[in-house]
Amino acid sequence: LDGLDELGATVVTPRGAGERGPLVCVAATDAEALVSALRDAGVVTSSRDSSVRVSLHLYNVEEDVDRILAGLSGSRALLV
Repeated sequence: LDGLDELGATVVTPRGAGERGPLVCVAATDAEALVSALRDAGVVTSSRDSSVRVSLHLYNVEEDVDRILAGLSGSRALLV
């Protein structure tokens, strides 16, 4: 969440400590285009309405989060 805030991204999933989990949805101007750009960066996501859904799991490591943030940074124009 801190990395998304640094990018100026709009997180649409709950942010409260007792409400959040490993799934994060980020608002996009064109969710399908952002999913495609992230795929090109080696990040698998999906679109949900006008957002991109990122779902981390137990097997993900810090470098995976860095790759997601780098991909989003490279597509900053698609972030809301």
